[in-house]
Amino acid sequence: MMSEYTDEKFVPEKNRYAETLSEFIKCKTISDERFFDKTEFDKFLSFIKGRFPLVFEKGEYKDFNGGIMIKIDGKSHDEPLVLMSHYDVVQENGKWSFDAWSGKVENGVVYGRGAVDTKGSLAAIFESVESLLNEGFAFSNDLYIISSSREEIAGADVPDMVKYLADNGVKPKLVIDEGGGIVDPPVPGVSGKCAMIGMIERSSARVVVEFTNKDGKNAAANMAEFIEKTQKKVFGRRDFGPVNTAMFNAMKPKMNGAMKFVFSNLCVFKPLLIKLLPKVNKSAASLLGATVAFVTPSDKENLDLPSNAIRIVARISGNYYNKIDDLVDEFTAFAKEFGAETKVVSKRETPAPEPLDSDGFRFVKNVAECVFPGVTVAPFCVLGGTDARHFIGKSQSVIRFAPIYMNNQQFSSFHNKDENISVDSVADAVRFYREAIKRFNNTTK
Repeated sequence: MMSEYTDEKFVPEKNRYAETLSEFIKCKTISDERFFDKTEFDKFLSFIKGRFPLVFEKGEYKDFNGGIMIKIDGKSHDEPLVLMSHYDVVQENGKWSFDAWSGKVENGVVYGRGAVDTKGSLAAIFESVESLLNEGFAFSNDLYIISSSREEIAGADVPDMVKYLADNGVKPKLVIDEGGGIVDPPVPGVSGKCAMIGMIERSSARVVVEFTNKDGKNAAANMAEFIEKTQKKVFGRRDFGPVNTAMFNAMKPKMNGAMKFVFSNLCVFKPLLIKLLPKVNKSAASLLGATVAFVTPSDKENLDLPSNAIRIVARISGNYYNKIDDLVDEFTAFAKEFGAETKVVSKRETPAPEPLDSDGFRFVKNVAECVFPGVTVAPFCVLGGTDARHFIGKSQSVIRFAPIYMNNQQFSSFHNKDENISVDSVADAVRFYREAIKRFNNTTK
């Protein structure tokens, strides 16, 4: 595997990238049916066709009910590379300090919904491919650009694309989707930025919980007590598992003395860490075991609600050593102790993890270390779900990594208010995708 950076002469066009992402954000591509506006999706598609003429001239474009698939032909069709990032977004929420759909560019930062999730990385994918085509780059392998218009609502466009590829005998060598990123130290006691490479996703379930005023029981009081005790309860079991263990091992060189001592003797300290880490870091609870979060039911989930009842929705998230069926059963039994009735709306099991020694992980790790020198590259478990899961078993490797640096505020703006990203981060992502494409086409025969 090449270790030298091959793209020294490339000069990023930062002003252009800022304009591209700004226009992406101005397209209000909300996939939630309550706010869906097809004209906004059409506006986005019209913009990219004009913005990236070579991609659409040289590539074969297919529309999957708004989902985008573009194939750039290479000399070989056997082991293509797939670059993914969705272009639908969630509705703005909370009180923003700026217009969520303005796409404002100020002081080297692009502001608006989708900047982080995931129009920033999608802009970088398109810009990288357009620039390589403009240079006359010869692709030795096919390249696919895939972008969902329904990722936020677990829509059918990417599953349909995966089926289309499989039906036509296409099995990618590597899929790179969103899920990971470049962040400030994710745990205390670690110094420097970390490039988090997603190897596995969490399982999930959505359960409607209903409380009723009957037999002298107060529904609101029961719900409040149930929520409070659920937040304190541990469902399933907590453990490090191979991915989390590998993550902390990768970070050990950047740990302070005490942290390094503890994680160098994990067999001794593991039971204590499993108890303490979730108390000092909210993300640790998600890394080590199952979590339950409560949200307001949708209009559909509140249909036929009895006048003497109230409902809340539980979002259960697990990992690969807690089966989602077992977690749902345990949660349902616990809810019944408070007189609640439950209904499972949806559930999804954890897909198979990417092997820690896979060619795909090594490839992405090497590119990240080259493009982002000094950054610690670590495997990790993605805390949410991505479209990448549909490629499990249909691609040789499936990696979840958007090469975008996010500071703590930007990271917290994911599905939250005041979403923004720096233009420099987008430029670095362009460099990453260019380097990945060039290396892939030089090393894959």
